[in-house]
Amino acid sequence: MSGLPTQLVKAAEWIEWIDEVDEDIRLLDFGESFLQGQEPQKLAQPGCMIYSFLFTAWPFWYLGEDEVFVFQMIGFVERLPAEWESKWESMRMKSSHNLETEEDYGTSKLERKFAGMVPNPTLEPLLDVTRGLMRFLPSNRLTAEEALDLLGNAQDQ
Repeated sequence: MSGLPTQLVKAAEWIEWIDEVDEDIRLLDFGESFLQGQEPQKLAQPGCMIYSFLFTAWPFWYLGEDEVFVFQMIGFVERLPAEWESKWESMRMKSSHNLETEEDYGTSKLERKFAGMVPNPTLEPLLDVTRGLMRFLPSNRLTAEEALDLLGNAQDQ
């Protein structure tokens, strides 16, 4: 079957897991996969996963309407890219919802959420990493290496 993984990996079981105190990293897979050699260079999903681990909620909800989904993203990390504004305006005008966006994005929704709900200073470097991974344009997103460098630099300080 073309395009399917050649092997399936069973989901992790956490029964009687006793090593969590000694482990520094855990890898979790939420169903995204790519053929070896065809992996995208930059992904937004790791930023969404970091967010969901910190706040025990997804940053965006898709309830069947594309324009509502996109509306949740605008201003979350940054303004909508200029080259996408005409498409957004068309989506907004066709919608039955009031989708008026803020004009001033001086402080993003993500920054406000971090300021209000992340009291642990050791987690503060995750703001820059999450923001960098969740940028609209893939060309503006952090690579995995850049994200790890940010975390390594924060640890060295």
